[in-house]
Amino acid sequence: MTKKLARVKRSAYELHTELVTIINYSRRSFVAMGKLLYELRLGDNFTKAIGAGIDTWDDYIAQPEIHLSRGESERLMQIYDYFVLRNGISEDELSEAPIKSLHYLLPMAKKENNLDISEMVKSASTLSQRDFREVVGDIHYGDGRTYEYMVMKRCFETGSLTKVHDITSEQIKETYNLDD
Repeated sequence: MTKKLARVKRSAYELHTELVTIINYSRRSFVAMGKLLYELRLGDNFTKAIGAGIDTWDDYIAQPEIHLSRGESERLMQIYDYFVLRNGISEDELSEAPIKSLHYLLPMAKKENNLDISEMVKSASTLSQRDFREVVGDIHYGDGRTYEYMVMKRCFETGSLTKVHDITSEQIKETYNLDD
């Protein structure tokens, strides 16, 4: 038995607007979660939050009502700590950027001393994730990026890829005029 999809009674623009609103709300929620997790972990406040039985941070975040992995909670706390507390980015400004872009920026931002963090957060907010990754890569690697070209063969039955040996990267560059 097949169910028919119900006809949507709202316009495409209304659906789009609602989606954008929900995405913006979820971004604000991630920043707020990072802040709350940070404050709960500070001084082991989480042990005082719900009483006996929760002795470790891992136990606290693993509770069914929280259900976060250590990695997820660490990532949210680090983003809040580094961007808001250490670099003075407002929570509102930070919540305009996708959490995935902020997470991608975090390790490089910690390493690069002369990086304008505010500008990078603005770029994360206005660029697509792909374009933002390219900007971060350009800053991190500069013009010294190097590539190695290779030829791969693909099996039509399994879809598996295998490198074709004995063809150098230089030969591929010459054949396909890949020099910049």
